[in-house]
Amino acid sequence: VSTQSTWVPIDEAMTLIVKCISDDQWKVRRGAVNMLKELVMSGVQLPAADVNAVILKALMDSDSDVKEAATAARAEAMKSGVKISGKDVMSIVNKGIVDGEWKARRVALQMLVDFIRDGVEIPITEATVVALKGLMDSDSDVQNSAQEAFDEIKKIGVQLSPEGVMEPIMQGINSDGWKARRAALQFIVQMKGQELNLPQDEVTVAIVKGMFDSDSDVRNSATEAREVMSKSGMEFSPAKIASVIGKLSSEESFRVTKESLTAVLDLLNAGTQLNPSELLNLVIKGLIHPESDVRDVATMIRKKMGAQLQLTSGLVMATINKAAADSEWKIRRSAFWFLSEMVKEGVQLPSSEVTAVVFKGMLDGESEVKNEATTARDDVKSTGITFSEADAMPSIIKGVSDNEWRVRREAIYLLTELIKTGTKFNPADVATVVIKGLLDADSDVRDSAVAARQVVVEAGIKLSSSQVGGAIMKGISDEQWKTRSAAINLMVEESKSGSQPPIEDVISAIVKCLSDSNSDVRESARQAREYFAGIIPEHQFIPQLLYQCFAALASDDQVVQAGALQVLANYQQTISNMIAKIPTPLKSSEQLNIGFWLLIRYRLNLQIIIYNEQNFTLQLYEEGKLNEVDLSKFIDNPLELIQMGFKSWKQGLRKDDERVKN
Repeated sequence: VSTQSTWVPIDEAMTLIVKCISDDQWKVRRGAVNMLKELVMSGVQLPAADVNAVILKALMDSDSDVKEAATAARAEAMKSGVKISGKDVMSIVNKGIVDGEWKARRVALQMLVDFIRDGVEIPITEATVVALKGLMDSDSDVQNSAQEAFDEIKKIGVQLSPEGVMEPIMQGINSDGWKARRAALQFIVQMKGQELNLPQDEVTVAIVKGMFDSDSDVRNSATEAREVMSKSGMEFSPAKIASVIGKLSSEESFRVTKESLTAVLDLLNAGTQLNPSELLNLVIKGLIHPESDVRDVATMIRKKMGAQLQLTSGLVMATINKAAADSEWKIRRSAFWFLSEMVKEGVQLPSSEVTAVVFKGMLDGESEVKNEATTARDDVKSTGITFSEADAMPSIIKGVSDNEWRVRREAIYLLTELIKTGTKFNPADVATVVIKGLLDADSDVRDSAVAARQVVVEAGIKLSSSQVGGAIMKGISDEQWKTRSAAINLMVEESKSGSQPPIEDVISAIVKCLSDSNSDVRESARQAREYFAGIIPEHQFIPQLLYQCFAALASDDQVVQAGALQVLANYQQTISNMIAKIPTPLKSSEQLNIGFWLLIRYRLNLQIIIYNEQNFTLQLYEEGKLNEVDLSKFIDNPLELIQMGFKSWKQGLRKDDERVKN
């Protein structure tokens, strides 16, 4: 049948092939290419653009069998008159050369070589850029394939422009990969051998960067490039090199290395006159470098230049503030080392900024940063700079709300230490920090807050009951279960310390937490109820418990509903005992024992539920109307009545009824 080309559904065939060429399994991808080849060999007239797209994608495949099948399919397509354009080739190659996988970049360059050798008219300018990018690649296999592609391009006789060459060279020299930086310098030598006049300023920058690279192979290639370019008349005087380093140091991406600083120091020791303004950024970057040996060389340069190198107060503080906020902890640590050095030298810095940054460091989650900041604080105080400990409070308040638990703990610890040394703070601020710590989700932070509270009390600072109570009630509704548990535990501790929270709040908190979705919170609530049992009588506690549970039963959250049912089950006997003590014609109906009758008798101000003792009925709001309900039919299923009653209550709240408002 395959010899009869008219039967093939072309659209469906190409759709299937295009889908399968992107399959995860290499055998399926190979099958798609083989299917394409069979159709082409059978004389089926497929869209040339689709054929080319599939073949090019397969030629870039990571699997050798798929690429082999694609080569065979391409040969058959060429026999049938389907040609692949150079533009289509470059479209695939341009994507491949920037792929994150080195094998894909190498395959892209190999494909470029193959098509050039096959005589496909490739856009030479684009191909040159791709080859140059490959030459600056961090992978040596990619570089080799790029060199092969570059050699094929040169055979065509393409004229390279100095500007077009310098762009990939600078990309290479700024790469994170040392192989790419080395390749960029090697290419400079190669281009000079072909007498291509590269821009002197850019070449000087590239070579000087390489001379002070952290990698020895890169430095060796830079030395070779420097020698080659010097012979052609390019200037590499000490002053020129130092000038370039100074200019480069102002770039955010410039890597300050021990080598670059040492080179500058050697020039100074040799008596070379260097421009201080050009070296300022270099020295500053060196002084806050995370490595101590780099900082030492930067310090020596600064001392060597003396008064010529002026570090203004504004520049110093800007440098410290920026470094103190860095994501790298070693740089943050260096910021405080630099601060200590500056104050020791007598540099006049604004006390408010110094105070703020020091306390920021003392709250750092990394112990080494904290220690360096503490040392800086002592150095600041010893030099006579006005240092107000009370100014620490804004940093402490900010720290106790930080996302990192270590910072929150350090904030409370710092408050504790400062109060111990006699620092006076606004009592309201102290209360805010301590209470926030007492309700923290992390146990270490809470422990620090407990210790802080003891110190606060001893210092004569009282936490008002309203502040603590408000925080507890807020904590009860917190999203984090650890905070909810901490809140209920704090309520018990407050009572034990003689600061009794309002009975209404205690009942509300316990009942709410008894039906919490988290078991730890429920256990904290159970323990709290045991403690308060001797303080809050059952006749006060149970009605509120019922009220909260009924509210929970009306929730859309099944976990909350289940928690409420469990609470009712736990207190069923207590409720039944209370019901038994109440004179009522319903006393014999003990099946109605989970407390709805108690709710009716105590009513909890829900006057919209009207009980008629004579005919054993309730009047409930249903669908906006007062309806009479016969209680007897609910004796076997009291929960249904409870749910109906609460639903009625919620509906009643929507009515403009003075009793409801009251």
